[in-house]
Amino acid sequence: MIYVIDAASHSILKTYEGGYGCIAPVLSTDDTKLFVCNRLDDNVWVLDASTVGQIDAIPVPLEPYAAALRPLGEYVGGYQ
Repeated sequence: MIYVIDAASHSILKTYEGGYGCIAPVLSTDDTKLFVCNRLDDNVWVLDASTVGQIDAIPVPLEPYAAALRPLGEYVGGYQ
């Protein structure tokens, strides 16, 4: 599950059904996209940060469980 939480009130604003084993969310430098590793689905989701709607699912070879974004936002790197 992916939760959108209000930072001021600490309340859950929205719940989004994540992939199987979703972990390691990374927000893009312009705050428009959220990248989420779906470890057991072997993909990385690209979500619209404002709606939490899925934009894409990028297949990866094996169980992504960590991600990092280059400061200028050119690419997201993963580790297995």
